[in-house]
Amino acid sequence: MDLQDSLLTFLRHFPRTDDTTLIILKGHLLLEEEINHLLHEMLANPAALDGLQINFFIKTQFLRALIKNETLDSILDAAEKLNRLRNRLAHNLEPSGVEAAIRDFVTGADGRILGGEAAPDQLLKRRIAFLCGQLLRFRTEYRAARQMLKTRVGTVKTKTKRS
Repeated sequence: MDLQDSLLTFLRHFPRTDDTTLIILKGHLLLEEEINHLLHEMLANPAALDGLQINFFIKTQFLRALIKNETLDSILDAAEKLNRLRNRLAHNLEPSGVEAAIRDFVTGADGRILGGEAAPDQLLKRRIAFLCGQLLRFRTEYRAARQMLKTRVGTVKTKTKRS
């Protein structure tokens, strides 16, 4: 999936409501979609994983194993917080601690509320959109670096054959 397709998918499916449950559930799905795309971009044979039921947490750990990067780690930490929040909603008829979990999700490592002072639904939307955008950035940068490497290796091979 290319950049434009990812952006259109995000815009088509991201809720335009203040329903925090829907924002969390749809946001989780969109974030997982970006994680899946990044994994597919990085793997030599992603089709080998087709049909496997790999849960969200395993996917984030797999990405951590593939890429050692502090920024990605913080994005994946936040993604895992959203995953726990989503699980709390999905597996409990009357979940407790949702407000605290939302605050934790939208709070940065320095204790600041990310996105400023706003209603919880707006903070959730901003945080989820930011995380999806950051994963998309990682994917496009990885793709560009891989293409540049392919081009350089191809140039070196061509020069070697001519010698």
